[in-house]
Amino acid sequence: MSKCRNTTSLDKKENISVGSCTQEILYQQQNEKFTVRAMTKKLLSNKELSLGSLRGSRTTQVMVTIGQEATESDTLIGDILKAGASIIRINCAHGNPRVWSEIIRRVKRTSPMLEMPCQILMDLAGPKICTGSLKPGPCVTKISPKKNATGNVMFPAQVWLSYKGSVPPPPSQLSPDAALFMDDQRFLSELKEGFVAECTRTAYVQSGTELYTKGKKGRLLAGKVVDVPAKEKFIRLRVGDLLVISRDSSLEQEDLSGPASGAHRITCSSGYLFDSVKPGEPIPFDDGKIWGVIQGASNSEIVVFITRAGLRGTKLGSEKSINIPESNIQFEGLTTKDLMDLEFVALHADMVGVSFVRDISDNVVLRQELEKRKLQNLGIILKIETEWV
Repeated sequence: MSKCRNTTSLDKKENISVGSCTQEILYQQQNEKFTVRAMTKKLLSNKELSLGSLRGSRTTQVMVTIGQEATESDTLIGDILKAGASIIRINCAHGNPRVWSEIIRRVKRTSPMLEMPCQILMDLAGPKICTGSLKPGPCVTKISPKKNATGNVMFPAQVWLSYKGSVPPPPSQLSPDAALFMDDQRFLSELKEGFVAECTRTAYVQSGTELYTKGKKGRLLAGKVVDVPAKEKFIRLRVGDLLVISRDSSLEQEDLSGPASGAHRITCSSGYLFDSVKPGEPIPFDDGKIWGVIQGASNSEIVVFITRAGLRGTKLGSEKSINIPESNIQFEGLTTKDLMDLEFVALHADMVGVSFVRDISDNVVLRQELEKRKLQNLGIILKIETEWV
């Protein structure tokens, strides 16, 4: 330190020491904002600016993800806020600007009424890696009563019946086991919008199934069931199974559900998946409900050994997420959809969430896009989902 204070000497050796010390001080001054203390202070400040102030004596924020269901209920958002939510999250991978606008409108109307501040986070979809479409199953609905361990009926199944043109929802106090549409409006008109029927035996109902009422004069035709939707197709994976993921989308219309060749098969159209993975890397499906390890990979197929699933197997259907947490994902910055959605997010949200962040360049790209829109103050939530960051 004495050499730093001695600035009168012209000795070459001394001068070098002074110069080095001056550079060190300048470096410390320039990088003071990156010290632990400074960064902690900055973090606390940014946290409150983005997430909002904590309620009462709480030490954490509560974030709830909602979708289109919030536009179909007059009380859902209020109930969520009363239950403690302070941040509403909207996933841009689902819905559209019309749905998002209605959700935000309801949040901004309800929050002041309840005097419960609430921030809005919108997550950009990022690169979408998910399972492809499976061929739909038959148009049939299974209705089963509740049975005990010996097979005796404990409670009959409840079925909500309504006219196909009215589309009334079941009353809020009911939780029917199934909902069916009928084609006979005259029969249902006497019962207003619909009614609940009970089923004491297991039944498979499809469009065209005739329903009867019992009376003193015997059975009377009440109408036929219409518009029974196709069953969602899925494959059931168990620990030890092999799963082949194919890049060929033409296989989507084939029946891939059975392991006829010793392995289940499913498709994925995302090139990111096939360009990024290597043997030995883990690969979870459907938000971690199923896990596997990649045994082999090429540009057209990936072979996965299932390492984690339910005791009776776990269903994997269409449009379910695929994650590759230890893979070096080969994609660049924001997708075209992300940039389109960012226009909406910038105008309506308090924060924007970015998925699959790999390094600082992803944040730089996002900030550049926000600067173009003069929105440098929009909160940014970086979602780290891989081990390559």
